[in-house]
Amino acid sequence: DGASEVVDRRVVYLVKSGDHVRALDSTCTHLGCRTKFNAETMQIECPCHGGVYDPAGRVISGPPPAPLASMPTRIENDQIMVQV
Repeated sequence: DGASEVVDRRVVYLVKSGDHVRALDSTCTHLGCRTKFNAETMQIECPCHGGVYDPAGRVISGPPPAPLASMPTRIENDQIMVQV
């Protein structure tokens, strides 16, 4: 039937505190919707069901059962590498 190519695009949030950088998966832990960062409120919001997270990925309100997933990171040659 032929070959197919799949491109999986992932969005991560990079959170810097001091010299440490954390990466958070942007996928809501409720039902898997893509969240968005709201610069006015400084919160991460899920447009599907109203879940709200703080910049560290902790649940503030709504239906999410868990914080946003952390992803392993390292800094290499002034670049942030994220394991997805």
